[in-house]
Amino acid sequence: MKITSNKERSFTLSTASQIPTSIQNPENDLRDRLCTPLSSPSFDYPASVDPGSSSTSTSSTSSILSNAQETTRTSNSSALIVQRPKFKEDLNWCDSAEMVKNLALFDEDQQSLIRSITIKHQDFPDDFNKGNYFESIYPIIASGFLSAEKIVYCGAQFSSGKRPCRLWHLCSRCAYYRGMSSTLRYGPAFNKADFSHLTCSFDGGLPLDSTNSADLRNYWLANASAVRWAFNEGLIEGAYIVHELAILRFLPLRVLPHSHILVSGDALTVDRLNTISTYIAETEGVDLVPSLHNRALHTRTDLEHVIKYQTKAIKLQEPYTSALIQCGRHRLRELNLEMREFLDSYSAAVGQFQKIVRIGNLKPQCQRQYIGSKVSNAANKTVREMRTRASRGNRV
Repeated sequence: MKITSNKERSFTLSTASQIPTSIQNPENDLRDRLCTPLSSPSFDYPASVDPGSSSTSTSSTSSILSNAQETTRTSNSSALIVQRPKFKEDLNWCDSAEMVKNLALFDEDQQSLIRSITIKHQDFPDDFNKGNYFESIYPIIASGFLSAEKIVYCGAQFSSGKRPCRLWHLCSRCAYYRGMSSTLRYGPAFNKADFSHLTCSFDGGLPLDSTNSADLRNYWLANASAVRWAFNEGLIEGAYIVHELAILRFLPLRVLPHSHILVSGDALTVDRLNTISTYIAETEGVDLVPSLHNRALHTRTDLEHVIKYQTKAIKLQEPYTSALIQCGRHRLRELNLEMREFLDSYSAAVGQFQKIVRIGNLKPQCQRQYIGSKVSNAANKTVREMRTRASRGNRV
């Protein structure tokens, strides 16, 4: 269906789509700081990687770390000399083996973080292997991102206990626990209301750098304002909104701000979606055409799947690798510059910004209307509560 106003706007109603689902042996204090319980790893580290790809082959951690001390050698009988990169910007930042092999190109702090994450990947993968944590952490370190150390040591054991980084938009571990907490909160309410999953997105994409990072907020705020207006007009009974950003591509960098909304209340009809789309399109600062997709949730499994999907860490490796394959290694410096620019700009856009919004009967503060359960936001308490409820269910 297509609608027009001062500018063209459109939306799509989807009813059947599914949710996309050391260099030497490290010192003991590094292992002590890495939090998760020791477990037998189910994989090893890559010995080598195709320079044009981020895929890896298996070898031990010690093998990878020892490779970092190897010197350049003659590659064949014709005495062709393999030239080592001279700067870290010439490396594939999504290739862990390549980064470790050229560890000396990084500053001392980055070297320490790379060693630590290498140990973590090999010996402490629990809680970190459910998402893209190990795919994203290497470009986060290589870019010099200010919160890199915080993400590397997410879940580390301190005197006060295990400490999460809480940067769930970049850390899949924290995103996982955030999703678990929300599942505990809203899953039991399945029989108390009708639910649907509304995605408020846009056609096209936006450039992103330090000069326009605040523009992303215009789109998120427009989505939230439209949903709040729908609630005030009695079109919905409540909403759980999570704002998100997707990287469409690098070289050039293009991103797409959007929002995933769990809606409670009567089914959103085409007319209601049309009204919400019009509201978003007429919001100041929104230049892209709104694209709305809605799907009714008929089972509790569908509901919990959506809730977990709403809070997920952004994908860095896929668009980076795709650009590298399409454009070649001769543009690595440009690609890495865009990665650094993206992380800094995205961090500026979400800093002190409310990425999760709750409205109506899905807002815990509305005690008379609220239909969800009370749960703790602490990750460790959330895990214990999940296990307790699971054990109770098994006894029934």
